[in-house]
Amino acid sequence: PPSRTTLFSTLTMFVQTLNPVTGQREWVPEDDEEEHDFEAEMFASAFGDMLNDTDRNVKYEEAIRKAMAKHPGCHVLDIGAGTGLLGMIAAREGAGKVTACETFAPMQEAAEQCIRANHFEHAIELIRKRSTDLTVGASGDLASRADVCTSELVDTELIGEGAIGTMHHAVHNLLKPGAVCIPAAATVTAQLVDSQTLWDWHSLSGASMGGYSLNVMGEEGCPGSAGVPDVHIDRLAAFDGLRGLCDPVNVLHFDWSNPPDPSKKFAASHHLECKEAGTVHAIIMWWYLHLDDEITIDTAPGWAGGRDWRDHWMQAVFFLPKAQSVEAGQAVTLTALHDDYTIWFDLDTQTASGADPVAAKSDSQVEGPREIISPDCERPICVCGGHVLYNTNRIWMLNDERRNSVYMEVLRRLCQNGANVLNVSDGSLLAFAAASLPESQCSSVSTLEPESISCRMVSRLLLNNGLQDRVRVITQRADSLTLEAVGGRPIDVLVGEPYFTSTVLPWHSLCFWYARTHMKDLLAADCRISPCRAVLRGQFAEFTHLQKLRTVVRQACGLDLSPFDDICGGEAFVVPSTPHALWEYDTKLLSEAFDLLHFDFTSLVTSTSNTVSRVSVGPGTCHGLVLWMEYDLDDEAHVSTGLHANNAPNYHKQAVRFVRVPQPVTKDSHASVTAAFRAEDGDMAITFEITA
Repeated sequence: PPSRTTLFSTLTMFVQTLNPVTGQREWVPEDDEEEHDFEAEMFASAFGDMLNDTDRNVKYEEAIRKAMAKHPGCHVLDIGAGTGLLGMIAAREGAGKVTACETFAPMQEAAEQCIRANHFEHAIELIRKRSTDLTVGASGDLASRADVCTSELVDTELIGEGAIGTMHHAVHNLLKPGAVCIPAAATVTAQLVDSQTLWDWHSLSGASMGGYSLNVMGEEGCPGSAGVPDVHIDRLAAFDGLRGLCDPVNVLHFDWSNPPDPSKKFAASHHLECKEAGTVHAIIMWWYLHLDDEITIDTAPGWAGGRDWRDHWMQAVFFLPKAQSVEAGQAVTLTALHDDYTIWFDLDTQTASGADPVAAKSDSQVEGPREIISPDCERPICVCGGHVLYNTNRIWMLNDERRNSVYMEVLRRLCQNGANVLNVSDGSLLAFAAASLPESQCSSVSTLEPESISCRMVSRLLLNNGLQDRVRVITQRADSLTLEAVGGRPIDVLVGEPYFTSTVLPWHSLCFWYARTHMKDLLAADCRISPCRAVLRGQFAEFTHLQKLRTVVRQACGLDLSPFDDICGGEAFVVPSTPHALWEYDTKLLSEAFDLLHFDFTSLVTSTSNTVSRVSVGPGTCHGLVLWMEYDLDDEAHVSTGLHANNAPNYHKQAVRFVRVPQPVTKDSHASVTAAFRAEDGDMAITFEITA
């Protein structure tokens, strides 16, 4: 399944899996490597999206062709070979020898087979090592240093995959002086933006539940998670009213033939003039990857000239500890800092008005030298704990006042006659809503928080709001809960959002149902349960770009990459469901929404299955089945994790069950869909067949 992560050791392979019964992630050993599902591992890695990126492939091909024309018969080092695509292009265009290195075991196999399928085994030597482990010399991996280096080591943040350290090592240990690097350089561009939605991803300063503050950041704010959120920012801007408060400015430049020392940290400051008044909620960052002095790949948003869609690289969002107000014409100083793996920013709004603003650059140079900063200057990390517990979607969710008010009203209806209330959801704040009710309605409130980080966060918020004596925080798991732990009397109201930090796919939140089942002997005979029901729903869809992540590759730049498809299971591979925030993607719905499975939380967990026949699908091209959950909180209130009207931005991810090969459908096409939920282990099996 796509949620699995592997750790390799010399003795055993460990696979991380989600136990939907407990809601916990568990490491399971696989002593026999042959049992490991490398097909799913490769599929989940989303290499396919990169290989289906025609703009990227064609530009690399042209840059390599130019370099080979200037250096015929040269020795090329291909770092991070992947399928071997770049090395094969170099061999085809006249390289005398190609040394390719790859460290990811499944990709090593893909590279070897692709090289053989294209008959380049005589020209390309594949070495199964990291480039930083390669040696040069008569008894080394390379007989001599290389003349040209090809690589693709960048991510959304540009340097998050270790490009600085890798290229620094290559230049100093593996390449000849003056060697050609493809890419040659990179430029990082940033822009200050006003966007309340982005701020709602980061800050809980204005969030409340039952009149109690959910702000864990304090007056000084918090710089947030060390992980940089990425987003298709044009999609957000189309709905959000996002505004750029200054012109985009190039803040950093990297010369890959002379990369910075990875052991040091650097900073570059730029004086900007704000073009509009507003609030700096975030800094949007993108980059330009200069393959040579003429050919560039970029991740720029549409308003900055970006035209090519890609999902493996997006725009990055950086937050400051606090939002800062600026006026039109105000001078500010934006400082970009980086170490070997990360970039971060600092904004000074007290810049002297006489400072010369930096004009936006379209070339690859950034004015002003970068200064080496103190090694003690660390990238800002979360100091409040909230960004460790909650991801951006969860923070966005908690900032939704409409959603919070729905839960508040449900609790008002459910809680009667001094009810004993238990909340079951990770880091959930429904306990605050229950605690806000008078004791005549709710005399006892408990919240189940078996995870230590979640327990600490909720306990701190309770203390901040003076509720530490009103709400009982329980660290036991549902399957070991006792009556004494919940106040010594049966539970009258059992509530959950449901939300669990381990949730990957929408139906993983069914662990609320398991918790309810474990606690059956603790519930009052007339216990009110919320949500009381749920339904798994589906809808077929066509995507403009998203399908590139999961469809077969077949070929790129005239080279046969079908062995990669075969390793990923081929065209017959049964594609597992994967989570996606579909509001970020152009989506055309090809069918009406339909119910697949119904779940009754007032009863104990039970297996269930259903087949929906003759769902009308089309016209268009079917790329997959979108799946989501909807919950009845009571007979009056309902919440959905599906798409919003007009596919507007929302904080829920949907599951998509892609078809491996896109299927044309007409107005007469139909589908049959079967879903089966197995209570013993929480497995959800979903299959469908389309009749064109």
